[in-house]
Amino acid sequence: MLCVNFETAMVNQEFKGFIQIDDFYESFISSTFISKDKYMKQWKEGMELIKFENKSMIIVDYYGHDNKFEFCGVWWLLYKTKQKIMILNGWIPKTINGEKFSFDNWKNFIPDYEEYSNGGKTSEWVINLPPKPKVKQDSDKICLETLSRKRWPSPRGYYPFIE
Repeated sequence: MLCVNFETAMVNQEFKGFIQIDDFYESFISSTFISKDKYMKQWKEGMELIKFENKSMIIVDYYGHDNKFEFCGVWWLLYKTKQKIMILNGWIPKTINGEKFSFDNWKNFIPDYEEYSNGGKTSEWVINLPPKPKVKQDSDKICLETLSRKRWPSPRGYYPFIE
């Protein structure tokens, strides 16, 4: 499963949550610059989009265009080839192709897949989709059905956050 989930309690006026890629979990904190409902709406749209298109994204944190930050949020990019989805984690740049990133118009900002970044192979998780995947939602969780794996997928390639 590919799931994004909010925990019920807030931490320092921010939403705490986690993303699950099969058996791999990573926690995140989402700023309240965007409402919890808006985040969840984007997650569902992002998962529905990848069922029919070759690229999508899930935004887990967005804090606008404050000048004290070099980036404006955190995304998980989704790229599909046949029934496989490659998932990449990264910072959302403030501008893409000279245009200011917009949470409300996120579909226009999905970058093309790049196999190499900073001279090394891009770090990615790979999951497999069933022929007709379903997106499921409950109160604080959105999931995209995937074919099950016996162990969590290891990221492939260069991972700049681990040195």
